[in-house]
Amino acid sequence: MAGQVPTEGRRAPPILPGGSVDLPHHDHGGQDLGPFTPEFKDHILSTLQEWHLPGLAIGVIDGENTWLEGFGHADLPTLTPVTPTTLFMGGSTTKAFTATTLGLLLASPPPTAPRLSPPLSWKTPISALLPSSFVTSSPYATSHLTLDDAVSHRTGLPRHDHASARSYPDGSGGRHAATPSDITRALRHFAFTEEPRTTFQYNNLMYVVLSECAEAVAGDGRSLGELMREMIWAPLGMGETFFGVEDLEARGGGRRLATGYGWDVKEGGFKELEVDATPELAGAGLVISCVEDYAKWVRCLLDGGEGVMSREVCEELRVPRMLEGGGQKAFDAPTGYACGWSVGSYKGHKFITHSGMMEAYGANIIFFPDDEYGVVALGNTAIEANAVSDLLLWRLIDDKFEVPQAKRFDWAKKWRDVQTFMAGKLEKPIDIIFPHRTPNPLPPSLPLEQYVGRYFHPGYQNMVVELGAETGTLKADRRDFTWQLTAEFKHVSGEFWVMCARLAKAPNAIVFVDIAAVEFRVGINGKVESMSVEWRDTWGQGIEELVWYDRVD
Repeated sequence: MAGQVPTEGRRAPPILPGGSVDLPHHDHGGQDLGPFTPEFKDHILSTLQEWHLPGLAIGVIDGENTWLEGFGHADLPTLTPVTPTTLFMGGSTTKAFTATTLGLLLASPPPTAPRLSPPLSWKTPISALLPSSFVTSSPYATSHLTLDDAVSHRTGLPRHDHASARSYPDGSGGRHAATPSDITRALRHFAFTEEPRTTFQYNNLMYVVLSECAEAVAGDGRSLGELMREMIWAPLGMGETFFGVEDLEARGGGRRLATGYGWDVKEGGFKELEVDATPELAGAGLVISCVEDYAKWVRCLLDGGEGVMSREVCEELRVPRMLEGGGQKAFDAPTGYACGWSVGSYKGHKFITHSGMMEAYGANIIFFPDDEYGVVALGNTAIEANAVSDLLLWRLIDDKFEVPQAKRFDWAKKWRDVQTFMAGKLEKPIDIIFPHRTPNPLPPSLPLEQYVGRYFHPGYQNMVVELGAETGTLKADRRDFTWQLTAEFKHVSGEFWVMCARLAKAPNAIVFVDIAAVEFRVGINGKVESMSVEWRDTWGQGIEELVWYDRVD
């Protein structure tokens, strides 16, 4: 598979046994361990065991001090320990680097930057920078959406993550590997679910668009990864930070990347997940780094951007542009979204944070600028790593601020609820989608063979429906998309079905389990003409978008 991290020398079985593992941590030879007391280390190791997380690296930045530690394993077959320089995929923690790069370019436009009137700023319309490619289904939005709108997730577009593909038509009957430009051009086919600037809707695709905007502002042919390295990573000495798998391999760092895993809830073991190049994610989620480098990044931010940007630019990037809504019981009030950061208050202390999640990795950054305190964690599963990082980082924070036990938020319950919900989607998708369905379902109006075929949407591309492995089911393969899924359709009643889409690499892992209502439409000619998929938010926040695919063959 193109872009796969080399794995020569490994002979791991597809599913690795769970259970008790002797999880390592480092011996610091009697030096100051800071927050990593023997008791806390034991707690970390037991937490990794309990939540099925192979490895985790943690960094703590407190005033002038920095403590870094690795726990567990970067690779299970070889029992390679996690260290502060073990590499992980940072997922959406990439967004802060993208926003910072763009903010630096806007603050000091290079001579090659486009000359616009009014001058370049966060209020610049995206269409002014990408006039030929940035077109949406709303003429108003095309003309008026700004860099500020995209960076703060207030464009009115829902996620549309399931449209992001690994290849696109090349115009001559073939296909080419996906680029950020393909994502930008596909936006014209996506529906808005809210008016611009009215509602917070997290959107990875708009950060892909911002990667193109940053390159357009630079105007000299440098890629976003090159800009990040020159403007942020090199000045901070972040020599173990990379822009995606292809950059990692080109610089010889592939073998230092922790192996990614998913926990198989049926077989009770770790499933090793291949890591693929996904350049189409660009500014939304490509960064690969280690906790040592991320600690340097957090210290820069605690120091007001010292070494990278002026204090004015640093402060501008952390001003909330949009209320995220929904609230979080752990915090004093709902958080606001700034430029690649969520900003909030905890027990009277201002904090800035962002997490990241890839198929097999989780990341978390939290820092308190007024208290000169920050924590970061990187791990090698998704969901489990994010859960463990919340449990451990917020314990460190609570200890730092001496929060009484009775007033500490129950992060374990929050993540257990997430796991229960995700597992429920695997086990009972029909009950979740159609809880009030008729007890006497109608049969499909046509034989199942007549539902088989290729369905097409110009943005979401092909959905090829086939007969399922079980009698009375259909299936579809979505392996050509960024999030590689296999989907099973279970009949509910009449032309209504439920689709359960699972991670193709680890179908029994609870990460990225998506369920959707499906309706087939039969025309006057008695043949299936189209199919709708009502995609839902992965985390159970409701319906995100309704997509109609036309039957093409």
